Amino acid sequence: MKHCSQLLTGFCFVCILFATGCAHKKQAGLWNQFRGPNASGIAEDSTPPLDLSQPKWSVEIPLGNSSPVVWKHKVFITAFIDKSLATLCYSRKSGELLWQKTISVEEFENLHDTNTPASSTPYVDEDGLYAYFGSYGLICYDHDGNQQWALEIPTPKNIYGMSTSPIIYQDKMILILDNSEQFEDSKSKKSKVIALDKTNGETIWEAARPQIGEGWSSPMIWSHDDGDELIIQGSGRLTAYDPKDGSERWWVNGMPPHTVHTPIAGEKYLYAGSAQLGGLANEKFDPEEMWKATLQFDANENNQIDEDEMKHEHFTLPFRPELPIDHPGFGFPTQFRDGIINSLDANKDKIIVKEELVKMYGFGGGSKPVIMAIQPGASGEADETHVTWSVNRNIPEIPSPLYYQGRIYMIRDGGIFACINAESGDLLYRGRINSMGQFSASPIAANGHVYVASTYGVITIMAAGDELKVVKQFDLGEEIHSTPAIVGNEFVVRTNERLYLFES
Repeated sequence: MKHCSQLLTGFCFVCILFATGCAHKKQAGLWNQFRGPNASGIAEDSTPPLDLSQPKWSVEIPLGNSSPVVWKHKVFITAFIDKSLATLCYSRKSGELLWQKTISVEEFENLHDTNTPASSTPYVDEDGLYAYFGSYGLICYDHDGNQQWALEIPTPKNIYGMSTSPIIYQDKMILILDNSEQFEDSKSKKSKVIALDKTNGETIWEAARPQIGEGWSSPMIWSHDDGDELIIQGSGRLTAYDPKDGSERWWVNGMPPHTVHTPIAGEKYLYAGSAQLGGLANEKFDPEEMWKATLQFDANENNQIDEDEMKHEHFTLPFRPELPIDHPGFGFPTQFRDGIINSLDANKDKIIVKEELVKMYGFGGGSKPVIMAIQPGASGEADETHVTWSVNRNIPEIPSPLYYQGRIYMIRDGGIFACINAESGDLLYRGRINSMGQFSASPIAANGHVYVASTYGVITIMAAGDELKVVKQFDLGEEIHSTPAIVGNEFVVRTNERLYLFES
């Protein structure tokens, strides 16, 4: 009996440990990083509200594009205030500001007009909050806001500013530092991925990415029968590393020059891709659409753009014709505009005609927008051996795709929503959701619904399935650049002005 009692006691102890571990894993599976659990965008076993007309609470917040993350009873964001980079902690119950910590910087990194010095989403776990700022580096706080460690990191060179977000794998914090700058007397780029001890910020390993230029993707972990792999998109290729030591395992070519998406894992495949340089969503652009967008500057309606018309305050050549002309993402960045116009005007008559414009849109270096499905078990170059299918249409520029219930959902500028079969890559549907403008937030899902948010502040809720079915739309009237969070029956969204929490 004594032996049986000991066995029973031991069995109960193991059960308690197992239950505690499961509960902990479930708790850790809260929305604690960019796009939630393993960047999937999915909140399992959650029942977020379908009515976003009245928040439980909302609070005014400083500016920043980082997405909110949630751990237990707290919501965290980062922001910038004057010359300071801020990390803020709010009560999940009331929206009360629990603490705010700032670090000062002398100079912010160069930024696109739609980017901010606080665009990287922090990571939070049971030990603390880990935030990356491109203008500073990494900093770690405990849950009470006490600084645990900090690591200054030189800002990688790129044209738009940083936005990659850190992740944690076991005891390692992993961060991508892709860079357009080359080493002296070499064509090799200074890009790299680093893994740090999350307890003190000390380097565990570093992996060079010499063939990769600037980029804005975040890493993720792909777990399958062959183990765990660190997956990182980059200019020209997708690469898998061993997260334990940073050794390269395999790669797939065909990524466009600039990548923003975070890869996603399905039940069977890994999915990764990116829009073409300039945000083009399809393999073949429509020259008529580009010219029509340019003619918005044709004030005298002579079917060409004259020198005086080029002096319009918003004049540029279109990248994203679906956006209004005063939107920063409509055309070529200001710093490149004059040079591009000069090269475009081949005969130097200071007039742009349709034929010149169409010829100019042959950029891209032969690459194309893509999303591809990759099988596990690759080694070395896997283009021919492990890419199951690839698609070159409807690819978003900024929002990452969403894998949910056997389908892949994609939202792109202009409110064009597409759904493809995750097994075959076949298009199930494509349509507009009556939400115009640009989309920066990635789609997320829970309880049979997909949520997307436009930069204009319109949140659209759709039923998951093989047909486009809009359930409800809500206009918050404030710009949204970050991806919302779903936790239990709550929906957390950050706008340029406020942090909101809705509940069902």
